[in-house]
Amino acid sequence: METFNDINAQPLYKERPMPSMMAAVKTCLRDKYATFSGRARRSEYWWFMLFQYIISAAIGILTVVSSIAIAIIIIFRGGFPDEKEMYLYNPGIWLYVIFILAFMIPSIAVACRRLHDINKSGKLLLIPFVASPVLVIGSIVLAVFYNNLWFLVPVFYLLTLAVLIIMIVWMATKGKPETNKWGPSPKYYRD
Repeated sequence: METFNDINAQPLYKERPMPSMMAAVKTCLRDKYATFSGRARRSEYWWFMLFQYIISAAIGILTVVSSIAIAIIIIFRGGFPDEKEMYLYNPGIWLYVIFILAFMIPSIAVACRRLHDINKSGKLLLIPFVASPVLVIGSIVLAVFYNNLWFLVPVFYLLTLAVLIIMIVWMATKGKPETNKWGPSPKYYRD
């Protein structure tokens, strides 16, 4: 009988190597673009999120530079830039819209698979999408129509923050090596 103290004991599960950022991005964008079933490792989720933030920052810089360039061109032509021109002629804004639309489904899919890895339902992703707007709208209604309840407004924002912190903690929680109802572990395997 093997015990945990036995030096010669083999581990019950072996660990697959962590994927690189490009492997995680390839998995999320090509292999599992709209796959909401199965499980995703923490590294797959966080590498994909980091990739999105880098792309988003690059598009943000392009948008600012484009806005400055458009404003300078319009001013040199003798005009003054209005908001319509700044938005319609800015390629950064259009690129950002395309980016958001292209990455929305794989972002939700990898988050759903990440929740499956910690044995939670992907439907829990609806909590921030429902709770946050309800809490924000509720705080606005309280502030505008019930002035004597204004002190509840920060409470609503703290509840929204709490929901987001819970989601981050779940996404950072280590997955279980055992097979669960969403499939085998993507990180661990048995010999």
